Amino acid sequence: MGTIARAVVPLPRSEGEKGRLMELYERYGSMAYGIILQIVPQPEQAQAVLVDLFATLPVEEGADKTERVSALIIRLARRKALASRPGSVERSLTSFQPTERNLPKVVFNLAFWHGCHVTEIAERLNIATTDVLRAIRAYVKSFTVA
Repeated sequence: MGTIARAVVPLPRSEGEKGRLMELYERYGSMAYGIILQIVPQPEQAQAVLVDLFATLPVEEGADKTERVSALIIRLARRKALASRPGSVERSLTSFQPTERNLPKVVFNLAFWHGCHVTEIAERLNIATTDVLRAIRAYVKSFTVA
């Protein structure tokens, strides 16, 4: 395992928390791994991030009714995966060639999977920040409209 696995400091767990954590892992582990693998394409490193995610997951946060457990795990998996990437790796936005047709998908991928900030995307693609936000909204909306 890489340095991530060595840096994991598991939270102290009661037997009840351990059982709840195993339930969460069995239910959401593959979903979290899929998200992590999209951001960290090296399987060994992605597995280390997954272990880190569930070893440090605050179980009581999952009980919070203001956010669904799946949304919490998606958010934390993405955050840990983005944080695990080496800081020296330059995200290349020049490899993306957005057209009017694929702009929403390109912008969403840059924001979600690559962790680029909205202003960074706008500057590099030479579009307005409001157009970046509209593109993200259009991409997400394309999944909700039947």
